Formats: sequence, structure tokens, C-alpha cells
Amino acid sequence: MGSKHPGQSSLVPLLIAFGCVGLATVWAYSPALSGPFVFDDMVEIARNGSTARLWPPTVPMFEGGKLPHRPLPYLSFAINRAIHGLDTRGYHLVNLAIHLANGWLIGWLVARGSQRAAPARFDAATARWLGLAVAAIWLLHPLCTQAVAYIYQRMEALGAMAILGTLACFEKSLESARPSRWRAAAVASSAAGMACKETVVVAPLLVLLYDLLIVHGGDFGGWRKACRLSWRLYAALAATWLVLAGVVCLQSSRYSEFRDTDDGAAAVGSMLYLLNQCPVLLHYLRLSIWPAGLCLDHDWPVNRSWIGLLPTFAAITAVFAVAIGIARRFPGIAFLILGWFLLLAPTSSVIPVADLCVEHRMYLPLAMLVTLAVLALDATASWTAAGSRRTALLVAGAAAVALPLVVATHSRAADYASWLGIWQDTVLKAPHNPRAWLSAGWIVLSEGDERRAESLIGEALKRKPDYADALFQMGNAVRSRDPAAAVEWYRRSLAIRPDNLDCRNNLAALLGMRNDPSAEDHLRVVLDADPNNVEALCNYGNLLLGRGDIDAARGLFAKAVALNPADELARRNLQAVGAMRRPAVQP
Repeated sequence: MGSKHPGQSSLVPLLIAFGCVGLATVWAYSPALSGPFVFDDMVEIARNGSTARLWPPTVPMFEGGKLPHRPLPYLSFAINRAIHGLDTRGYHLVNLAIHLANGWLIGWLVARGSQRAAPARFDAATARWLGLAVAAIWLLHPLCTQAVAYIYQRMEALGAMAILGTLACFEKSLESARPSRWRAAAVASSAAGMACKETVVVAPLLVLLYDLLIVHGGDFGGWRKACRLSWRLYAALAATWLVLAGVVCLQSSRYSEFRDTDDGAAAVGSMLYLLNQCPVLLHYLRLSIWPAGLCLDHDWPVNRSWIGLLPTFAAITAVFAVAIGIARRFPGIAFLILGWFLLLAPTSSVIPVADLCVEHRMYLPLAMLVTLAVLALDATASWTAAGSRRTALLVAGAAAVALPLVVATHSRAADYASWLGIWQDTVLKAPHNPRAWLSAGWIVLSEGDERRAESLIGEALKRKPDYADALFQMGNAVRSRDPAAAVEWYRRSLAIRPDNLDCRNNLAALLGMRNDPSAEDHLRVVLDADPNNVEALCNYGNLLLGRGDIDAARGLFAKAVALNPADELARRNLQAVGAMRRPAVQP
């Protein structure tokens, strides 16, 4: 008669507990599962014809849209679209599945890392429950909602998965009979991550930090000797940076950070940006402890007073210095603090990026802080109990923390259930933000309420009179009832942002109705920049149709339909022109 493995029975309660955490996570995010596309989702997924194609895969990975493409996330959007069309539920379920997988990886890494860093303190069973506690709090923390409920930020979650996968494979290689396979998997995970998001650039460095502080306990000499033996692994991990370099170089023109601009965070110098990140980091810490006031778009203002920024700079520098100082005595704690800094370094150091403060950047760094908190909870439990009682106190404490978090996450996910709701929430929390007012106005406009849209967009222009996108949308708001005024709004917008192809398209359509010859000039500019622009092809086709050139118009409409078969306007235009015939020639 067979007998169970001794460790099997002890795993059953753990698996049941993790299943309960998974169900709680699904419930917490359930309000957002049918939520619409929001913010960049519209341009980069819903209105991006490239995501309607799967072959060749380079099309969805690199073409269409306006923002820099992260190849693997964009390919996943195309796969979603091939299966679910524009039904957002499938997209949300994929995001949620990635989030759950990341929680499992975090729990596993915490369990293995705690045993490796402090084997006398954590036996296998205690380490597993410790990992579960960290995973539960992280999975249910509302600070993760932006990376999960906001479909476009799948790239943040996939990038986190790549970093966690790289660390997990490295950890597995340390005790494997065939370490080379796990090391190859670590390199592959890092390379895949470089095609997910630029922040994965830290993955090789995080492996080095883990090796130094967790594996070698802060013994620099021993770590250096190990590096000599493992130089091939580190060289291969460093080589994955070439993947990221290729992705960035291929589309450098899409990055606002590489363009001259006179506003936004990208306009500040490196040192001023670094100083401004210090209060932002403290804000992230506050949200980690007390996640009230979560906001989709903070529009954090640039503080140009160096003296005023020095206190927060001193506070952040002190935390970093403490982490360095305790590295030998408490290497595990040092790893978590330095790892938090490292994960945030790509967006919170000397490289200015477009937005000073964005909550999804805390998606994976939050796990470092949660682990610190759970370790503190375990230390408290160990003062009063030992063995199974200590574990029970740890689990009870983690549950007490997780319960209010799951309610808060459910409430926050409900904000993402409505297109207008998330922007009304943003306007309420960041009334100074012109982009929030504009987005609310754009949504109202898409629902047909032009008068209310005009009022909301006007609020955006009050806060930023030279806001090119608001000028463009104001033109859209008045277009149907005052085309002449719309033309002037479009021209004002193009004077500030001549690269706005949508604005040129709309302006060309109105000018074409007037038989203004400059309409064709605008359309040529659009199609020179984006030959596969479906809307411009349709507008040009209508222009040619008005001149009686039916064959040329038919060709443009056919190309538009081939590029995006789901585009209703292109299909209707092609059907209409297909019924037309040339006038019969009299004998």
C-alpha cells in the first residue's frame, strides 16, 4: 500500500489558502472585468489597425499607434483581438491571469529566498507560509490596480513577470543537477522582458544583487569568486540589453524623451528630475502603506526649487545609505530596500521621462515593501510564539491586513468599470490636470454630448491654453454645428503640433467639403508619414470620388479595408463605390 510523501499533507492547507487568495483576487478585480478601453487603450489597441493583424507578427509588434511599441505586449493585444475582437473582457482576463501568475512567482521567490538568506530562522513550512502572506497582500493591494485594470499597462505586468522569471530560473539553477538549463531559461526570460518594457533593463542587475546579498550573504569576496566561475551567465544576461537597445533604436522617434519639447518632465534636466523624484518616491511609500487617493493621471508638477527639494532628497539618500550600511549584517533586508531602488531606477533616477509620477511603476517594487512588512510581522509573531503557533499568528496578521485591502481594491476596480467614471475620479483628485479634463470631455464627446464636451474641454484649455490636443478635440466638439470654427481650432492645434495626423485628417475632410485644394496637401502629409492610415485613405478616396475619379477612389477604399477589415467606414465606402459605374459611352 502506497504512502504519501511527508511534505504532501503539509502542502494541502497551503494550496487551499492560495486558492482562496486567488478567488479573493478575482473578486477584487471583478468590477473592472467588463470595463471599457481607457486612455491609451483607445489609440494603441482599439483604434490601432495593426492589432487587427497577426501576420506577419512584426505588424502588431512595431506598426500603428502613436506610442513606442513594446513588441510582446502588442503581439498579445493582437492575439486578444483575434480571439475576442474589441470585447474587453478577454483582455481583462489575460491581465488578471498575468497578475495571479506574478503573485505565485513572488510567493515562491520569497519562500526560497528567505530559506537561503536565513535558514536557521525559516524552515521549509514557515518559508512557504511567509511567501503566501507576501503574495496575498501584494495581489490584493489596490496600488496594483493600474497595472491590472488598465489594459494597456499589461506591459508593466509582463515586464514584472520577465524579471521574476529571470530571478526564479537563477534561483533554480543554484541547486539543479543541470544548472545550465535553468541559466539558459533565465537569459531567455530576461531577453523576453526586454521586448516587454524598458524597465526590465534592471533584470541582470537584480540577479547580481540577489547573488551578492541573498546567495552569498553580503560576502563580497565570495561573491566575486563565484562571479569568475559564472561569468558566462552574467555576460549572457548583459547581452539581453542588446534586445532592448534594438527595440528602442528601431522606434526612437516615438519616444518623447528623445524629442525636443518645452513642457513636461522630459524638459527638465537630469539632476532636477532626480530631485523631483524624491517626493514622488515618498508618495509611493505613502500609497504602499495607506493606499488612499489613487489616481490614474496625477500630472505631478515639476518643482524647480532645488532648496525646497533638498529635505526629501536627504530622506531618500539616508534610506539608501542605511541599506548599504546593513548589507553585511542584514543582507536580506538590504536586498529588499536596494531592490526597491533598483526596480524604480529606470523611471525615478536621472533619466527624465514624460510623467513624474505614475502608480503602475510601483507594481513590482511594491513586492519589496510588502516583503519587508511581512518580515516585520513575522518578527513580531516570533517574540510571542514559536513553531506552528508562530506561523498561525503570521497568517492571521497577514489576513487582517489583506481583508481591508481586498475591499479597497474592489472599490478601486469599480472606477475602471466606466469610461467616464475613471476620468471623473481623476478630475476630482487632480483638478489642476488639463489632460484629465480633456479626457473626460473626449469621452462625453464620443457619447454624442457635444455641448457638455465643449465645456469640459474648455476647462482643459483654461488650465493650458496652448494644449494642442485640447484644441484638436475642441474642433471635434464644434465640427457638426460650426465647421468653420472647427477648421480654425484644427489649424491652431496644428500650429503647435504639426505631427498630429488625426488633426490633419479631420481638417482635410472639412476642407475637402469646401473644395479647398489644400485638403489634398494635408492628406499627402498624413499618408507620407503613415501610408497605412485607414482614415486618411478613406478621406482621400472621398476627395477623389468628388472629382469623379471612381477607379482611384475604389483602390484607396479597397486598401483601407484590406488593412483593417473591421473598419465600418472603409467597408461602407467600398460597397458604395462598388455600385458605381462609369457613364456609358454613346456610339
